[in-house]
Amino acid sequence: MNCTNKIATDNHIDTAHIILYKSIERKTYFFFFMSSTNLPT
Repeated sequence: MNCTNKIATDNHIDTAHIILYKSIERKTYFFFFMSSTNLPT
């Protein structure tokens, strides 16, 4: 991706990332939580 294209889409990407991270963080955290509870200690 070239610089001008990146600058032009930064605002859209940032907004999408905020939405994505909010949902992905929960799913990933939940996944790791479930995985850690299933792993032998």
